[in-house]
Amino acid sequence: MGGGIREKGCLKTNKSAAKRFIVKGKGRIKRGKAGRSHNTGHKGRKRVNRLAESAPISEKKIEERMRLIIRA
Repeated sequence: MGGGIREKGCLKTNKSAAKRFIVKGKGRIKRGKAGRSHNTGHKGRKRVNRLAESAPISEKKIEERMRLIIRA
């Protein structure tokens, strides 16, 4: 069970990152936007609705790094 020797090159999935990022059908990684969990009373309705939408990870290098972390 536990305590076994891990093979070289075998990475564990970063579970906190895996819960925050979603791999879509075409392989693109999507992320949620920050700023909507609380303190939304003074923000406009349009702004709050825009924060609810998910956004793609646009930079290629960051996307490749995230793919390694979440093992996708």
